[in-house]
Amino acid sequence: MSNLSETIIQRKRDTEVLFCTAVYMNPESALHSVGWLSPDMFNDARLADFWRAVRNGKNVAEAAMDTNTFDQIISRSGEIIGSFEFDGFAKAIAEDAYYLGLAGQLPELAKAIGQRDGDSIRKAVEQIISEKPVMDEKIPDAMTAAEEFNEWLLTDRKALYTQIGPLDEAMGGIDRQTLTLIAARPSMGKSTLGLQIARNFARQGQKVIFFSFEMSRRQLWARAACGMVGVSIKRVRSNALTEDQVDNLRRVSHEVASSYGDNLLIDDRTGQTSDQIWAKVARYKPDAIIVDHTSLVGDTDANEVRRLGRISWAGKRMAKEFNCAAIYLQQLNRGTENRDNKRPGMADLRDSGELEQNADNVIFIYRDDYYAIPNATPPAISDTELIIAKFRDGVRNINVNLHFHTLNQWFTKRGEQANVPQM
Repeated sequence: MSNLSETIIQRKRDTEVLFCTAVYMNPESALHSVGWLSPDMFNDARLADFWRAVRNGKNVAEAAMDTNTFDQIISRSGEIIGSFEFDGFAKAIAEDAYYLGLAGQLPELAKAIGQRDGDSIRKAVEQIISEKPVMDEKIPDAMTAAEEFNEWLLTDRKALYTQIGPLDEAMGGIDRQTLTLIAARPSMGKSTLGLQIARNFARQGQKVIFFSFEMSRRQLWARAACGMVGVSIKRVRSNALTEDQVDNLRRVSHEVASSYGDNLLIDDRTGQTSDQIWAKVARYKPDAIIVDHTSLVGDTDANEVRRLGRISWAGKRMAKEFNCAAIYLQQLNRGTENRDNKRPGMADLRDSGELEQNADNVIFIYRDDYYAIPNATPPAISDTELIIAKFRDGVRNINVNLHFHTLNQWFTKRGEQANVPQM
């Protein structure tokens, strides 16, 4: 190990114990503010286990005793002056984790430079840049805010348009640096709506990452491709298509995918945590991310309300940090099915307390025919309502009336044809 790495490790371990001491003194605030800090960034395994246990919902005293860190933490309590010092320590730990990783890559980077291996050099540099944590301790003043607002007025990178006319009219598009929650009962169309929005963003030249934790990318694209040519997915599964239909489906699928280029990225790896999503957003710098769905994000906590709160808070922080729009899909609980008026409201969000609090916008999807005849085949054109129950920058409880073309898997203004864009 190099002297540089040893210096970083020594400094880092001291910061880690001070961080854990600050967490011990104010665990609830720490979980809400710095829950993004991964235990994998620690060098001291026992302190990493302590923080992991606290993130998983264990009482701090029990976590300290179980990990044999109680005496170590208590002995440093006199050095903690403020109750929110964990934030500074967390950033220092993340920053030193980056520096330590950089120090470890230097020998390989030097070797690549010596061999004039341009590809390896570029990959190493890109990896270093993508993983670097963003640390800005300076608090901007009002003049800075005014200057940023004036610059924003002149830029084209404002809201993102879903290209669903009535929705864009009601909201003015999906704004950057916001978290939008789209919620519905299963099979109501939330994944389809999320993918349509992603495709429309990409068609306008904006980069989108669609995190599909419920369906594989093949299943997700099958919906899109079959919808574009008006072919039932069931017919594809049962090999009921003619050779000409298969050729046409393959051609259209390839042409549309090519038209998006690298603007539409689909990540279907299951169990990913908010930390892993953050790393990919930092690397690809998208204009929008869509997560399908919130409950399947891999963050852990003994308390489900707190877990979903931390996941949604991470999404909101990513939106602000990387100037993108974050859209998280969420499944509603069964409460709507046990009453006469089945239109959803805020109380129907599963474990909704912190989800509702963290989201800038909350949109519910509702279709009457979903409840008319249970398990029946939906009509070719389904009357659909998007209920904008929360809109931080406008009027809430707005109903947006759409048609959902079930064969084409496409939402339109009522009365419009399902002209699914193919190029």
